[in-house]
Parts: sequence; C-alpha cells; structure tokens
Amino acid sequence: MARLGFSGSQNPYDVTSKPEADHSFPYIIAVGLIDGQIRREQYTLERIVKSDVQAMMRKVHIEADKDFDQRHKGPDRQFPVAIDVTMKNGTHYRAAQDYFSGHPRLPLTHAQLVEKVRYLMSGFMSADAQSRLIETIDKFEGGEIGDLTKLLPRVVPTRG
Repeated sequence: MARLGFSGSQNPYDVTSKPEADHSFPYIIAVGLIDGQIRREQYTLERIVKSDVQAMMRKVHIEADKDFDQRHKGPDRQFPVAIDVTMKNGTHYRAAQDYFSGHPRLPLTHAQLVEKVRYLMSGFMSADAQSRLIETIDKFEGGEIGDLTKLLPRVVPTRG
C-alpha cells in the first residue's frame, strides 16, 4: 500500500502510454519494485505494457492520507510519501520520507549530481563534452550563463 498526499483523475491502473505512466502511482511503484529504478527506460512503451509490471500494478493499493495533504500545503512544504509492502508470508516492509531526493532538505551528493548529468546527457553529448559541462558547472558560482549554455547541444532530439 502506498500512502500519498495527492491523487490524479485518470484511472491509475489503466496504463498503456507514457503520459498515463507518468501520472500513475501504481505504475511507478510497480515498475520501481521490479526494476529497482525509475528512469527513462521505465517509460518506454515496451516496458509499460509488459505483463510483469501490469500484473504487479494490480497488487498495488493507493490510499490518500489527509495528514500528508496538510504537510504538503504547510509552511514547511513537505512532499511526504510512505510505501508499505506486505509479502505473502506476512513479512512487512515500510519506506517513508518527507522530501524527494534533490530537495534542498535532502540534497544530492556531488557524485549523485555527476551521475545524473551523465545519465541525462548520454545520447546527446560525448563523454568528453559531459566532462567539460560538469567542470563548468562545478566552477559556475559567479560565472556567466553563456559559459554554461555554449557547452549544451544546439539541437536536442525529442525522446518518446
């Protein structure tokens, strides 16, 4: 069961496209449990319609939590989420946090940021160009935005 502070209007169990997957907590939870990650590979049509994730989605129960709603609206503006997993043998696991990774209260490490830049720019920039971009970002404080933007690809292809 996942406890969340907000919900969408579509049927979150009827997922056959990337836009639907983007807004389906059952899909996100199911594919994350199976694949151990949620990245662009989890949003390909081939992955979305695969039987393992479709079957796992049916085992996911979403429950809104009014306390989470209040914490999301409050002055501290948290983004709380809790995920409870109960195995067939009755073993229970719980994961919860108030902020997403990368939030100022839960910042990424430098190594995580570098990995994220490399992952997001793979397919768009060579490894050398990525290194130059990362080096420029590392030295950016007080720099000129043009120093950064001139390193970015001129045309970024769209991804499905």
